[in-house]
Amino acid sequence: MKKRLVAMILLTAFAVTACGTDAAPDRGSLSDRIGKEEDTPTEAPTEAPTEAPTEAPAEGGEPTPQGTIEPVAYDGEVRPLQIAIDTEYDGWSSDDWNYSAHIQAPEITVEEDGFDALAKSAHSYGRSLQEFAKNNDLPDMINMCQEMQASDPEPENGVYMVSEYTTTVARADSTVTSFLTTQYVDYAGAHPGTVITTKNFDSMTGDALDIYSVVESDQIDGLPELIADSLIEKYGEEPFYDADNLTGTIDDTLGMNSDLVFTVDYFGITFYFSPYELAPYAFGAQTVTFRYEDYPDLVKDVYQQTAENYIYPLDPYEVNTLPDGRELELKITTFGEEYEEGYEIGTSLDGKQASYEIYDAFEMVPWLVHCNDRDYLYLKWSTYNDYGLISVCDLNGDTVGKPEDFYGSFMGSPTDPENLKIYNRGDLLSTVGMYRYYTVGKDGMPEPKTDYFIISSELSITLKRDMTFECREDFDAPENAVEENLRKGTKLTFYAENDDEGWVDLTLPDGRFVRVYVDSSDYPRTVEGIDMDDVFADLFWAG
Repeated sequence: MKKRLVAMILLTAFAVTACGTDAAPDRGSLSDRIGKEEDTPTEAPTEAPTEAPTEAPAEGGEPTPQGTIEPVAYDGEVRPLQIAIDTEYDGWSSDDWNYSAHIQAPEITVEEDGFDALAKSAHSYGRSLQEFAKNNDLPDMINMCQEMQASDPEPENGVYMVSEYTTTVARADSTVTSFLTTQYVDYAGAHPGTVITTKNFDSMTGDALDIYSVVESDQIDGLPELIADSLIEKYGEEPFYDADNLTGTIDDTLGMNSDLVFTVDYFGITFYFSPYELAPYAFGAQTVTFRYEDYPDLVKDVYQQTAENYIYPLDPYEVNTLPDGRELELKITTFGEEYEEGYEIGTSLDGKQASYEIYDAFEMVPWLVHCNDRDYLYLKWSTYNDYGLISVCDLNGDTVGKPEDFYGSFMGSPTDPENLKIYNRGDLLSTVGMYRYYTVGKDGMPEPKTDYFIISSELSITLKRDMTFECREDFDAPENAVEENLRKGTKLTFYAENDDEGWVDLTLPDGRFVRVYVDSSDYPRTVEGIDMDDVFADLFWAG
């Protein structure tokens, strides 16, 4: 069943019900940001709303013909790449909020020097999802809401429609970068829908990789049968529309025409089939992975070269195969009522069960961290006031170890366990967002690489009086600081914070650094013995 037909089934199956909750903006609305950069796609994808768009070539020009991409082997040790994924939002609501629509899509940034082509391709991929959500999904939902509003101005329950593209990194190293995008769709129907799409890039060239670029040419003809047989072995015949002709369905309908949805993972190639593609909605999605060690001739050798240490998302609804071949099954379920919510983490590691409860938890997402030949389960979640935490479980014993909590959380999709960017909240001189880099320790817990945080919040404060502080040219050379009298009205911008030593570094308009020590041992907090509110204007505090 083609993906256009999948979209039509999802839409026509919806009756008038509602579910979902609203979300606060992150980095601005899509309507504010779309079209402001030169490499934004000029044409919206022409597929149905639930179909992810096809990527344009990274450097412009004509698309690469099937099978002609020449991979460029990385000339050093394969290493993880840093990929940042933020979220862009946009939406609409009626004046009375009885009807509303919401979209979200990723903003993707490659935070690595020397991978400019990949950075442009990955960024363009995220922008194309944003464009599609804004130009196709949102207008469709608004039209549907307005039609429903015309016939029922005051519904018994509010009608909320949503189309959310959530992108994670299935692999990101100097060989291959693979993105896995799940679109969650709720058009106020009988039930929501999910569509899985992927995008794979050669990290060295930035070229998009289709199935012909990745799989050895002598393996292509037999691939549909291999996938079909493996799906039936994993799920049985019952779920599929036509199990007897599953090979033909994969070959002809989904076609081997670069339409197969797959990721080139750290230890194999994985194929994804969304609900309705091969089986009814009730059976969910189907996935199958062919590990490099089991199928050494399937994927081209260059793409089998992976980083030794990596992080990738786990599926909470499937059996996950760990790097050493063990099987990890998760069952993450909610319990409790309002203000007492939490998650029960049911686990099976090679058949050995364990169960744990985590209280006051929301939006839990599991990740596998593989570092120094050891494996850990990272559970990313948030608690009240959107405070982010990570629970770490040891996977190196017979069962999944008891979660150990770490205060702080990563954003987007982490990739590098030796340079794990973790965010936290600071409150020495104002409430600020901040981050620092960590490595994964021998016990699996994040270990900081610096004793300070870099402040990511773009906040400034102003001196209310003349003050003398330590000033210096170089942030990394505090020993070269000199005392300088700064005049009332001087504007200072937050830069870094060290909670243990009680200092905040700010920058002057000329780029120099100013170190301010805060005494937080009593209330009110003081700076140089003076109430901080008498020293600075524009201090900001969040509850």
